[in-house]
Amino acid sequence: MYAFGQIAAWCRLGGRLARPGRWNQKAHYTLPFEGFWTVAAGGIDKENSHSWNIFNQRYAYDLFITDKDGKTHSSDGKALEDYYCFGQAILAPAGGLVVKAKDGIRDNPELGAIDIKAKIFHGNFVVIRHAQGEYSHLAHLKKGSLAVKEGDEVRCGQVIGLCGNSGHSLEPHLHFHLQDRANFYLAIGLPVEFSDFLRKEPGNVQYVKKGYISKGQMVKRSP
Repeated sequence: MYAFGQIAAWCRLGGRLARPGRWNQKAHYTLPFEGFWTVAAGGIDKENSHSWNIFNQRYAYDLFITDKDGKTHSSDGKALEDYYCFGQAILAPAGGLVVKAKDGIRDNPELGAIDIKAKIFHGNFVVIRHAQGEYSHLAHLKKGSLAVKEGDEVRCGQVIGLCGNSGHSLEPHLHFHLQDRANFYLAIGLPVEFSDFLRKEPGNVQYVKKGYISKGQMVKRSP
């Protein structure tokens, strides 16, 4: 189904996939969390892309929280609660309408391994329509944590759920991407510019009015 949907998306666009500078972003998006998070995967170029050849994942991001040593967890990391981002609030990146929401999938207890029992590989998730042809997809949310349902109007910064480890997730993290349709399988990914965020670099924190984020960066919503 996944492969068929992506072929259909390619044909729908005549092979002209979205890329930076080729399409006009309508909504203003902020980072969907508080505090500094690290971009584990993702970027607008092939080198840093989450999954360049999977069209709806081309501009996706995986994000988690790291400590000063670059670790994502305390202790030995054998419990979900050891991970700094597990249970942290996930926020709506912009105002909009919840068009899809899924809860009830367990948080994978086998850290470092795929949960083969998870029928939906993106786990618990929320899809929000922000503008025509612009839908955010936030996935791997914690079981039982969704604070919204389909049909709800949300405001930018509103809590929609908690970070979890549901679906095909090796460790707790947030998966985020922007897509051009509500249907995950038939959509293509869109390169998203975030507004008003801080980017931490060695010895420096830089304010970014609007820009892209990329693998290896530590980023935070600006107060």
